[in-house]
Amino acid sequence: EESANHQGGTATADFEIAPADLSAAQVTLPSASYDYTGGTVSPPPAVRLSGRTLAPGTDYSVSYGGNVGPGTATVTVAGTGNYAGSRSVTFEIVDRRPRAEMYRLYNPYTGEHFYTASSYERDSLSGIGWNYEGVGWVAPKSSNSPVYRLYNPYAGDHHYTTSAGERDALKAVGWNDEGVGWYSDDARGVPLYRQYNPYATIGTHNYTTGKGENDMLVSVGWRAEGIGWYGMK
Repeated sequence: EESANHQGGTATADFEIAPADLSAAQVTLPSASYDYTGGTVSPPPAVRLSGRTLAPGTDYSVSYGGNVGPGTATVTVAGTGNYAGSRSVTFEIVDRRPRAEMYRLYNPYTGEHFYTASSYERDSLSGIGWNYEGVGWVAPKSSNSPVYRLYNPYAGDHHYTTSAGERDALKAVGWNDEGVGWYSDDARGVPLYRQYNPYATIGTHNYTTGKGENDMLVSVGWRAEGIGWYGMK
């Protein structure tokens, strides 16, 4: 009879546990759309993977993009600790502030463009020969950025500016201050480009949302003066 002696022992080995991939996670938000507030909109996401609810800060980090102004924003969760990879979802920021259509008119006799939120003023000017050119842009009913309207009683020209300094300088040389004409969008949704005609005494400024119109006028001698104010998207 043969016998064998077996000596017991232990063995160890290292192995890696691959982090779980968040690209397959379910990311949900409390709502699909949020009101524009003027600040950042950062709804907290809920993240689930393989039936488990993950913990923010431990299992994933959160970042946002485009979450200030109206439009489509993005929230991205990126894995940390035992999780890797990322997943993004979108949500909408909706501007529900009261708004006003801004009418644009043109005087074919003087060359002046005129802008007003008043349908009465629009119709009165159309009735005496001004050409109504439609809605130029949409303005908020109120904001932190008023657009001042001034009138030159000697030349018969109007001017519009967000600058209180420019308003006061024009008043000092005889322009009439006609108050706040409308408001600029604090969210800077749609730029209104400002051009100056150095050869004219009436209709010296033009304002337009059209970059093409701006560039055309500059190409024929108008001076580009940047962005005058902003309309709403």
